[in-house]
Amino acid sequence: MNTENNQHQTWLLILLAMNIFASILHYTDNFIFFDNYPAPNWMNTHSVYIAWLILTPFGLARK
Repeated sequence: MNTENNQHQTWLLILLAMNIFASILHYTDNFIFFDNYPAPNWMNTHSVYIAWLILTPFGLARK
């Protein structure tokens, strides 16, 4: 039973790490290729970075 719980926790940590990595890649792509995406005039590359800093902790804290 305990081994099974450890295995599930390991898989959850792996999935969490993959999700964080995918989030970093996604926002980095948006930052680098910002000019290729349609965006309002008030939005700039730094707002993509700020959005990642604000939104990621909410995603991590969500249960």
